[in-house]
Amino acid sequence: MPVSKDSLHYYNVSRKDRSHYEFQVLVVANTVSKHEARMMLTAHAETGKWELARTVIYTGGTTKYWLRRKIIPVSA
Repeated sequence: MPVSKDSLHYYNVSRKDRSHYEFQVLVVANTVSKHEARMMLTAHAETGKWELARTVIYTGGTTKYWLRRKIIPVSA
């Protein structure tokens, strides 16, 4: 079953400090099954080299996942 766009939101998080990681937050509604959420996280990890940094489950069932990946500096 495909996940509706209303059930999934994600956005990039920028940090002011000199962090060595780039973050992306994935917010999944309580209507999405854990299996579907796991498939989305796996797809992000395989295609964008993201890793799971943090997970929070809120009252009501909404889940927020913080994904991160290492920033590789480009030498000119």
